[in-house]
Amino acid sequence: MIRAVWVVVCLGMLQACSSDVFYVRSGKAVLPVDVRGNVDSGTVAVFVQGGPGLPAIDARVSGYVDWEERLEPTFAIAYYDQRGTGNALGDLTPDDISHRAQIDDLHAVLAAVEARTEPERVLLFSHSYGGFLSSAALVDGASVDGWIEVDGAASYDEALQVSTRRDFAERVATAKLAAGATDPLWAEIAQWCAAHPTVLPDTPDKDVLWEHLNAIYDATSREEPALGLGGVLRVLFASQYNLWDSHLQGNGVIQELFPEIRGMDLHDALSVVDVPSIHLSGEFDDIVPTEMSEILVGSLGSDQPHELVRIDDAGHNPFVDRPEVFGDAVLTFVEGLD
Repeated sequence: MIRAVWVVVCLGMLQACSSDVFYVRSGKAVLPVDVRGNVDSGTVAVFVQGGPGLPAIDARVSGYVDWEERLEPTFAIAYYDQRGTGNALGDLTPDDISHRAQIDDLHAVLAAVEARTEPERVLLFSHSYGGFLSSAALVDGASVDGWIEVDGAASYDEALQVSTRRDFAERVATAKLAAGATDPLWAEIAQWCAAHPTVLPDTPDKDVLWEHLNAIYDATSREEPALGLGGVLRVLFASQYNLWDSHLQGNGVIQELFPEIRGMDLHDALSVVDVPSIHLSGEFDDIVPTEMSEILVGSLGSDQPHELVRIDDAGHNPFVDRPEVFGDAVLTFVEGLD
């Protein structure tokens, strides 16, 4: 009974913030969807969060992303929490957390958003793992009118991940030296990469490469802005669960999904995906480097434009590192769909 009252109170608070909150049942999961922004624009983008296991609605409510001011005046964004994460409901067991279930959930959310908002166009808007999930849903027949994809990969093949990260390390070190950087780190990495044109998983070379990647991250990463008190309070009072339970349960999603998706590669199937798309890649993203994004874009169908935009001086979260540049690129893409 207490929990039911808590849900009602929180929903009221969310709706007071000009949002449309509703629930989508998919199997045993009950997924909250929070639509924010300019629905009258005729464009609604369904945000597919990364992780896996990170909450999407709280990212928006907390102000971690600035899309309320930068993107939502132009088009609407539907934030949903994936099963087992954030504010999602359902009496789930570990067996209920699967790649297939996540795909089915995304199909259900897309259908519900389209039925509820009746937009002229529905877009996918994915980040990190969300790019993999969106790729899988598109291959599985998801019908959308465009795709905004941010630092996401269509592969969890370890050999490909290692080789593209090796190429990333060489690119960054070479660019730093060409720009006149004097830190010996860059010469050391460039020389090591030249001596190791191929790096394989489960080898000592991979361990050394990971040390270089950590050094690159330390040298290039930006400090993320701290959440303001208002954002923290909004999360505290707008989450249906206890805050800690709501966020920590995502660890279980990671434990169940990663063993299943490890080794999956969707590139050969992506030729069926032929909707206009923009792919934004942080210059210093070592998790999904631009080299990986290039493979994804090159695998898509050829009848529609697919643009790859590398955002300078940004890492895996370019919407936080370079919000103005990120926002301008997204708005240009969305406005070009008219």
